[in-house]
Amino acid sequence: MVTSPSNHGVDEDAKAWWRAAANADVIADYDSIRLETEEQMRPLRPVCLASGRCCRFDQFGHRLYVTGLEAAIVVSRLSKIVTHAAVLESRRQGTCPFLLNGNCSIHPIRPIPCRAFFCDLTVKNEVFVLHERAHEAVRFLHDKRAIPYGYGEWRDLLDRVLSSLP
Repeated sequence: MVTSPSNHGVDEDAKAWWRAAANADVIADYDSIRLETEEQMRPLRPVCLASGRCCRFDQFGHRLYVTGLEAAIVVSRLSKIVTHAAVLESRRQGTCPFLLNGNCSIHPIRPIPCRAFFCDLTVKNEVFVLHERAHEAVRFLHDKRAIPYGYGEWRDLLDRVLSSLP
């Protein structure tokens, strides 16, 4: 489900995601989900080829979906804010706006769904199950902390978050 901006040009959901991304308790909960997911993936030993396939959406026929909270957390952790123009250009190129020189430029702070993409198809099913569990946990975090839930394509939510910068 993708929530849409409210009337009158003010995206109240995106503003709420920003507030949540600045809340230490929310960040601790999110980071706990992220770390737990990584720990559960470790025994699978999925191979990352550092090929950038995860960031080249059109070329490899996939999309990245995140929650609005995840988009806000990533943007809040950037050392340099991504621009609407960069997001627009990434759409034109069919890539992630954080693809730089063939690889992810935000690897340490990438959202959980990025962490579940591996070129290694031998663990695809197991990783999918772990990603779905992580998404359920993030969804529960929205409910637990009364954060509006929005789920959509990565670049769409980046645009919404950027439009509501505090």
